[in-house]
Order: sequence, then structure tokens, then C-alpha cells
Amino acid sequence: MKNAAYVWEHALVVAIREIDPDKVTARLRDADDAVFNRLLEIEGSNDDDEERSALEDAMDAIRLLRSHPFRLTF
Repeated sequence: MKNAAYVWEHALVVAIREIDPDKVTARLRDADDAVFNRLLEIEGSNDDDEERSALEDAMDAIRLLRSHPFRLTF
């Protein structure tokens, strides 16, 4: 079974790599859900500071991607 860290990291990578503009919103939502769920899982734990920091960075990246949508042109 995939560990929780892998699940949120994978969802974020999938969202960042998505090139189909029609799928970006759904991918970002999936990544946001995975990050948020992992934050809930580690809430109250003191030994996950490194992962917590990475999760906060991931949330910042998701917010940035949502606020600055891009369109690929060829």
C-alpha cells in the first residue's frame, strides 16, 4: 500500500504536470484534497515538522497555480 506522503506528493506532481487545460482544475483539487487529508492525519504530531513544512509549500504551490492559470500554445 502507498504511504500517505507518497499519495499527496504523487497528486501534486500529477497536477503540476497536467497539460490539458480542461483537467488542471480537477488535478489541483485532487492535490489539494490529498495535502489537506495528510495535514489532518499528522495534526498534533511533533515529529513530522519536515513533512508539515513540505505540505505547507505544496499548499502554496497549489494556490499559486490556481491564481495564475496558464494556457499552453503551440
